[in-house]
Amino acid sequence: MQLEELTIEGLFDHFDHRVVFPTSSEEEEDAIPSLVILHGRNGVGKTTILRMIDGLMQLNFDVFREVPFSLCSLLFTTGDRLSVADGRVKRQRVFDVTFETLEEGKQNVTLDGRRGKKGAFREGETPKVEEFRKTFFSKTNSIFFDYIATSRRPEPEEPDSLRAMGYEFRDGVVVQSARAQAQRADQLQPLAAKVAAFVESAQLDYRRFFSTTEPELFPRILQRLSEAAPEEYAPDELARRLNNLRDEGERLSRLGLEMERWDPDVLMVYLEELSSSPNRAYGLAVLAAYAEVLESRAEQRALVANRLLTFEAIMNEFLLDKHVSVDPERGLRIETTGGRVLTENRLSSGEYHLLYLMVEALVTRRRGTVIAIDEPEMSMHIAWQRKLIPNLLRCASNAAPQFIFATHSPDIVADYRSSLIRIGPDEEDNAARS
Repeated sequence: MQLEELTIEGLFDHFDHRVVFPTSSEEEEDAIPSLVILHGRNGVGKTTILRMIDGLMQLNFDVFREVPFSLCSLLFTTGDRLSVADGRVKRQRVFDVTFETLEEGKQNVTLDGRRGKKGAFREGETPKVEEFRKTFFSKTNSIFFDYIATSRRPEPEEPDSLRAMGYEFRDGVVVQSARAQAQRADQLQPLAAKVAAFVESAQLDYRRFFSTTEPELFPRILQRLSEAAPEEYAPDELARRLNNLRDEGERLSRLGLEMERWDPDVLMVYLEELSSSPNRAYGLAVLAAYAEVLESRAEQRALVANRLLTFEAIMNEFLLDKHVSVDPERGLRIETTGGRVLTENRLSSGEYHLLYLMVEALVTRRRGTVIAIDEPEMSMHIAWQRKLIPNLLRCASNAAPQFIFATHSPDIVADYRSSLIRIGPDEEDNAARS
């Protein structure tokens, strides 16, 4: 389920907007992020559009209570549609909210549309509203929507709370103390916790985050083992494959990826013993099947590892005097070139904003993630603005999130004209009318 189209009529009593979102099919093997860039003059509603989508996905209509509009409708790729219409009942503002699905038809509720008010307009209709919410959230639970406002930045942590986490506060920076212990996820800072959760979740269910065509491994192995004359395998080739698996596991262990529990030395001894065994052919076939299982699992881990390594590479291509790495215990490790450890909220506003956006791209799911970013260029140098979009797409490897930007920056949109949706009149239109 993805977003397909948003229509708004009478925004600010003046503008009609239509935004069509590129979508991809679940059947498509290649997962490619999609991109929509809302571009237009101040006052035409770019930020309000993002806030309205966020409000619709949460069934929180506060933003609708703040602005004049006639109708707002969000269509999903399933054919389901959520609509909110502005209206009046006895001179009081109300919202007529409708959710229409192919299976269940229309559900309708009337909400209080006045500022500072929430819930059902009519007394006694609260159960109906709760049922409406239950239906909507059950139908859209495959979509993860994140609205990122440029002002979103956590308040700096107090030194006392950092000391409790095993850090010391020296000369305005945070350094790891000698008594630092491994931290639980709920003790981590927000972005580090997201990375740690991604590493854990992606290993448990990699298909949730990555598009890949995994071969039908076990049926093939069973067929091979049941053959009367199993295929002959070269011991040297099996030894090479097992050594590669061991080396790759050691290389990626620093990312916090859980390796398979097997002993390469034991298998090497077994390989040598098979050379003089009467059951050599069958023994080698069993060992080859085991190696194939290990390789299949290693390929799954490689999808996670490659995205993590890409994230690290991107962050360190942007940053000048700092280094970001994935930490198996704390999610993220940020160090200066002088070796001092920083917490994420000690980054500059531009550095933190970049890290925030890249972490969102890193943890994106295979389908159903929507990342709406308001003015991503804020606090960023022009050189960073020009590199931002391609690296966000690169960071979300093997996944197909929907990115929605609202921006004034010509440097952000320069190479993505095909993804540009102009909101409101152009400067040229105004000049022609004058």
